[in-house]
Amino acid sequence: MTPAERRWPWLAAAAAIVLLGALLRLYHLGSQEVWLDETLQLRMATTERLAEALRLEYSPPLGYLLWRGWVSVFGESEVALRALAAIFGILFVPVVIAAGRTLFSPAAGLWAGLFAAVAPLQIYYSQEARSYSLLCLALALCHWTLWRAVLRPRPAAWAAFSASACLALFTHHFAALALAPAILVAWRQRGFYLAAALAG
Repeated sequence: MTPAERRWPWLAAAAAIVLLGALLRLYHLGSQEVWLDETLQLRMATTERLAEALRLEYSPPLGYLLWRGWVSVFGESEVALRALAAIFGILFVPVVIAAGRTLFSPAAGLWAGLFAAVAPLQIYYSQEARSYSLLCLALALCHWTLWRAVLRPRPAAWAAFSASACLALFTHHFAALALAPAILVAWRQRGFYLAAALAG
């Protein structure tokens, strides 16, 4: 069996896990009424005085800006308001699969993706119109791109890590806590980055 033939069953399993995660996140997406925190998200997405509202909120603006554009296109129903969080939650699953494959093995990637797909907390936050599923996606991207950069230190790899770190930091303040170990690893690997930059 060729490497390509061995890869197809893995890709099919990964696709099935992502599909499972999508179904769980979309199931009954609009069954609950919008609650207090989601109302705040909607208010921030529709206010005409966004700059002033952001100063009062003291939160990074990325989530509010994304929801602002989303609501202007898809409306303010429960399903429309939560669909963006569900999309981020769905994307979280293949990123976890890829991260598990990079850090450990193809089998570990599938197991990690399966746990990510069915984790109740992940499903809950993927069905809430807040930025938590975006934060999880951004942090997963951070750690995946970091290890890719460590394994193959190239300027593009480090740029991908930097971009995903910025994405996380502009989503939630707590991203700084989750990123602290990654920043330490990146700092220790700065010699590899400089060497790769010079080689490029």
